[in-house]
Amino acid sequence: MNKPTIIIFAAGVGSRLNMNVPKALIEFNGKKLIEYQLDEIRKTFPQSDVIIVGGFKFKDLRTFIVSLNLSNIYFVENENYKSSILHTFDISVEYAKETGISLDTVIRLDGDVFLFDNAIEDLKSINKTTFFSTVCDKETDTVILKHDKFNNLINFEYVKGYIGDDEWGCIEYYFNGDYHKYWKDDLRELTLNLGGHYYTYLEQIIEFLKPKIVPIFNIFEIDTLADLEKVKNLNRKRHYNEKKVSYEIGKLLKPVSDAYLDFIKDLTHDEADLIAFKILDKIHTDLSFCKLQEGMRRNKLKCT
Repeated sequence: MNKPTIIIFAAGVGSRLNMNVPKALIEFNGKKLIEYQLDEIRKTFPQSDVIIVGGFKFKDLRTFIVSLNLSNIYFVENENYKSSILHTFDISVEYAKETGISLDTVIRLDGDVFLFDNAIEDLKSINKTTFFSTVCDKETDTVILKHDKFNNLINFEYVKGYIGDDEWGCIEYYFNGDYHKYWKDDLRELTLNLGGHYYTYLEQIIEFLKPKIVPIFNIFEIDTLADLEKVKNLNRKRHYNEKKVSYEIGKLLKPVSDAYLDFIKDLTHDEADLIAFKILDKIHTDLSFCKLQEGMRRNKLKCT
């Protein structure tokens, strides 16, 4: 099994939440966001080194994580966190090199991504540089991963009011030193001139990385207060089923995916779960649009 280094970008302010704490320290359902992340990381990669790059209220973030008494956790501060996320990236590379932490294989994720229910378990079997997409089931201004029919990444695109299954999950797995080996001074300057987003840097090196796109469902990015409220009330099993079914059906028949999400909105959790599993059982069979709609109608009748 690979022993990747985990790097968490947790330096930002999270201005849209307006809570005056680092996003990683947002608390819901009895735990802080960074706890959920570290729980999943330790469950899946118990021996991995974890580098956490903080910025806004760095001392508060560090003090809290130290109180968790976890091993192999390393902290580095980005004092220039307001300018560009690229400084966070830059610092993570410098720190790893200074301390001798391996960057051969790296899992990078944003500090505002809620991980749950073995979210990164499947990453243990991946052996090439891979970016992860997720399902966006409400209109959101977001970055999506454009890819070909073989799931090779073509580029990133910022889309307003996006709904679909290609939202960037803000998690990547890098192999063979891909995380840092293309980072040069000229590329740094070019990326900063283009806006300084992390994905802007990645766009410049797609042809070298040649990453695959793989869907991941047990995640939820918390950008706004509405996102936070949704996470607080999240039925995790149902959330996973909805995103999984939306993705699987969407690959075959996008209108049915939309119909499914509309269909279950007034059902109980148990009813929605039952229908989700029934659809997943049939998803890879040769069903026509009419048969699938009829199956959904009959399942609703059985649940009522």
